[in-house]
Amino acid sequence: MRNVTAIVLSFALVMLASLPAPAADRQEIFSQIGKVKILGNGPHYLDLAGGRFDAFDGDDALAANLEWRSGRKYHFIGPAIGLLANTDGGILGYGGIYADFAIGHIAINLSWGAGGYERGDSRDLGGVFQFIENLTLAYQFENGLCAGVRYQHISNADLHDKNPGNDSIFLSLAYPL
Repeated sequence: MRNVTAIVLSFALVMLASLPAPAADRQEIFSQIGKVKILGNGPHYLDLAGGRFDAFDGDDALAANLEWRSGRKYHFIGPAIGLLANTDGGILGYGGIYADFAIGHIAINLSWGAGGYERGDSRDLGGVFQFIENLTLAYQFENGLCAGVRYQHISNADLHDKNPGNDSIFLSLAYPL
């Protein structure tokens, strides 16, 4: 099953990368501090990421994360929804908010959310309700396509009896819509 997931994820990343992306000139700058641009309204993004679930605790599960981010923001904060699944049967559906920053072609995406986790045969994260935080560093091409690396943390903030947390690393490809 793990090999099939890796093949499907690789194929999806190649297909997404080969699609023509719309121009990135639709991105508004909400504010700027030195060279750091705080980005306002812009295109919607479909982000596909794949990597290691629970990467630092010896778990060898692979995971895929599909996230949609709305280009319509309140000042510089926008809504996002996503789905994370791993090869051990764990799945997390979530919703939250995000913000984008840029320094030249370097794109920085921060997101926070909450959702429901079904463990499957994956790591016990203490309960169903979980929080998720992402930090993505990417290179943004002229057409708006972003390719980068994501660090992701999932935990329940001690709302359940156990809170082992989960730290994952992903390669990310975000396609502007």
